[in-house]
This record gives sequence, C-alpha cells and structure tokens, in this order.
Amino acid sequence: MVSRRRPLYLDVLIGMGILALVIANVLPMFWGLLSSFKPFQQLVTYPPTLFDFTPTLANYQTVFDGGFMVGVRNSAVYALAAVALGLACGSIAAFGFDRFNFAGQAAMFMVIVASIPLAIGAAALLVPKYLYFTTLGLTNHW
Repeated sequence: MVSRRRPLYLDVLIGMGILALVIANVLPMFWGLLSSFKPFQQLVTYPPTLFDFTPTLANYQTVFDGGFMVGVRNSAVYALAAVALGLACGSIAAFGFDRFNFAGQAAMFMVIVASIPLAIGAAALLVPKYLYFTTLGLTNHW
C-alpha cells in the first residue's frame, strides 16, 4: 500500500491555522491575567496598555477579603458531593448493564450515550441559572 503524503504547503497552512486559533484563545486569558495586576486607574484608561503599568496585588487582596474562599469551599463541597453521587449511581447502572441481559438493554444504553452531549450543553445554562437563583435569594448561603 502506497501512502500519500500531504504537500508541505498544506502542512504549513494547517500549522498556521492552528497557531492562529491558539493565539486567539490564549491572548484574552493573557490580557486578563496582566490586567488583574493593574491598579483600577490604569485598568480603565483609554487606549489600553498591555505592558506599561505598575503591578499591584491590591485586586487580589480585595477578592480574598471579600469572602472568595467561602465560595471556593462551597463549590468544592458541592462538586465533591456531585461526583460521589454520580459515581455511586453510575457504578450501579454500569454493573447492571454489564452483568444482566434484559429487554431494551441496547436501546437504553444508546439513550444514555446519546444524552451525554445534552449534559455538556447544559453548561451553557449555568449563568442564567445562577442569575435565577440569585434573584430567588438562594446564593451565598451555607
């Protein structure tokens, strides 16, 4: 079997496209990281500057003084509980699918596998759900 190699110019174009995507995704994160070290006055200046600023940790001090770690703790507790519950239920279901044969097993398995993208898409609703729960007064309570 003869393998065909792509032309070099196509490899270069693909590499340049990937590099452009990486830059487009990393640059805003880099800008945000640098901006987190800017004082407020330099943060809101126009035109914005990337490197010409006096670094400060005051923004981080404000975040940590404002109860940020309480939110991190709450999120960690809820995440660990969700993972433990998901593992417990998933393990029981996986055991049943592996050890027992029952009517509709293949169809039920396909429904479960097909619902995985739906769960991933549900992440798009996190912000609206948060706003809804905030309106109801159900956030920042332990």
